[in-house]
Amino acid sequence: MRYLLLIAIIVCAPMFAFAQLGALLVPFAPKDCYNDARSAAGGNANNARLVALMNAGIQVPLGTDVVDIGMSAKDGKARLWYYVFIAGPKDTVVAVPMVRLVFACQDPTSLAGGASVDIPLDGLSNTPLPAGYREGAALTTALSGNAEYQRFKVSYPDSQPGITILTTSTEDAFSFPAGTALWAISWTDAASGGASEPFTCLVHSMTGKTLCGSELALSVAETNDPSVYLAPNPARDNAMLNLPLSWMGLQVVIEAISSTGSLIELSTINALPSPLTSINTSFLASGAYTVRARIATEYVVLPISVIR
Repeated sequence: MRYLLLIAIIVCAPMFAFAQLGALLVPFAPKDCYNDARSAAGGNANNARLVALMNAGIQVPLGTDVVDIGMSAKDGKARLWYYVFIAGPKDTVVAVPMVRLVFACQDPTSLAGGASVDIPLDGLSNTPLPAGYREGAALTTALSGNAEYQRFKVSYPDSQPGITILTTSTEDAFSFPAGTALWAISWTDAASGGASEPFTCLVHSMTGKTLCGSELALSVAETNDPSVYLAPNPARDNAMLNLPLSWMGLQVVIEAISSTGSLIELSTINALPSPLTSINTSFLASGAYTVRARIATEYVVLPISVIR
């Protein structure tokens, strides 16, 4: 839930003094505030290029109001979006939050004198998003056309996405080739309005092709696919683990199992922001291990050697 908590902190903490602010926050689609977000990232001077959009489905107390800042599955709009840009001569990655106060888009941190929180962006693609990506009603129309999503909505009619990310895939996955700009929309226990099971959909940002639920399921046997890998191997202090794209937004536990059967927890990620994640192997002794990454319904296993 790392993204959920950080977005809550950055929006909520600086603005308790604005008692009626929540009533002024208008849901909007990302393109509605794109120009303002790009200006905040340096505009033309920094050649800011949009590489990702993010939203977390949580309720934030603002003075006397409680405001839901999550994306609505009905119209694809939200009260806060994070815009992730590559900007500047050194291609620095920056995240810019935006809210819409009636008719004006604004960075909410500016309302509190510039207070901000660093957002972890490791693993997000650096490939700029296409200009014509689907959003808003076009996005939710594509989502609603999927039979798996419709079955999910029958069981959980009031549920809303817990985390929504638009980014570019770094590997071939399912029927989407590497370099495809995809919406990853996940419903999770913590912030999904009552859904008791994890559920994820991927939506092609240009064609609208949508895969959801069991259409994304992977069996352990299928993890021999090169889209799930670990490198370098042998490792010394760190290794990169590429996990199934369908796991984005879900809680992932990563463990190492030694040759004697000892279990060492390497990482717990409450809402996986990207398939590519770093694992710390610096405290493992030299030897052979099995790395096991698991979600609630499935797991993957990969061998790794650690050298000192």
